[in-house]
This record gives sequence, C-alpha cells and structure tokens, in this order.
Amino acid sequence: PELNPVEYLWANLDSQELANYSADDLDSLAQRIETGKRRVRRADLGLSFIKHARLISNETFNSLRETQ
Repeated sequence: PELNPVEYLWANLDSQELANYSADDLDSLAQRIETGKRRVRRADLGLSFIKHARLISNETFNSLRETQ
C-alpha cells in the first residue's frame, strides 16, 4: 500500500472529510468525497502523494511544482 498514491488519498480523506462521519445515504457520502477531492486538488496534495510513494524523483517533483 505504501507504493500506491491512492492509499495516501484515502488516508487523507479519512482523516479530514470522513472523520467521524456517518452518511445517511450514498449520495451524501459521495458529496463528502467530492469535497475532499476538490480540497486535495486545490492544495496540490496529489503530486505529494505520488512523490511520497516514490514514483517520481525529488527533482521531477520540484520541476512539476514550478510549472503549476
């Protein structure tokens, strides 16, 4: 799991939007997940998850951060 960036995404969502959350239905759960995905995109965490999984080098990470 530590080589899969999606695991970092789910862990982040679980600690933020889904922490202590009990959904009444699937639509409200999907809404919460979408909110978390938008937060991750705005904060540019996705690229950090990929770096943490060691799928890109520090040099590539820094280069990609500069272009955004």
